[in-house]
Amino acid sequence: MGAFGAAVQCGFPTTRAPLRSALKQDNPHSLLTAATGPDPIQNRHLGQVFAGLQEHFDQIDLMTYVLSGPWPGWMTWHGSPLYSGGLHFTGGRELPSIESNARNFLEAGVKPQKLGIGLAFHGDVWTGGTGTSTGGVTAPQQTWDIAPMLKNDVPYSEILSRYDLPKHGHFDVVTQTPYLSIDQKGSARDVFVSYNDPVGITARLHFLEDLGLGGCIIWHLGQDLMPSGQQPLADAVATFLKE
Repeated sequence: MGAFGAAVQCGFPTTRAPLRSALKQDNPHSLLTAATGPDPIQNRHLGQVFAGLQEHFDQIDLMTYVLSGPWPGWMTWHGSPLYSGGLHFTGGRELPSIESNARNFLEAGVKPQKLGIGLAFHGDVWTGGTGTSTGGVTAPQQTWDIAPMLKNDVPYSEILSRYDLPKHGHFDVVTQTPYLSIDQKGSARDVFVSYNDPVGITARLHFLEDLGLGGCIIWHLGQDLMPSGQQPLADAVATFLKE
């Protein structure tokens, strides 16, 4: 696998050398990477832009998380699904996924070894709303009359401590994504949580390997840190790297 994203500070020469040359001159081991936004429609155009710029980057990383929200014309959906399974919005557009975002860039001409995907160490918590098949939001692909609330970037460790996974947990085999479905009395207390677990992380790493992609970025290290000191998602990455 390739490099994991990291932030660095560099001192730049006063010459007008291109950024990559300036970085390498300052530190031959430095990497020049880019992180693209999560908007799947915008990424169709960004793929074409980065296809022409790719030789200047060590890695182009897709921010493949927070791919959904309670926006007009949307429905409940996973925040970082690996596949869409051929599912579409009512209007016909394909639901977003890691695979479709990667496909947009690859079809635009970005080399696989230059491309990275994002691994989410967090989840997205949808609550309330009205007019779904269960009253409030409790599952993927629900539409609403009144939009639900969404809190994203909820750490994996917090999800494990807050919710009863054995009671409410499910695994979407199509998207390779775990989720929680909590249908309580009164739609305001209904909950749908889409997140990642070690099985989902491993599936995404196999996808990366199968396509020959260059690596991945993680948002963010530490969000799976348990009170015991264990880090289940980081351990899943480490186990994969050792295989």
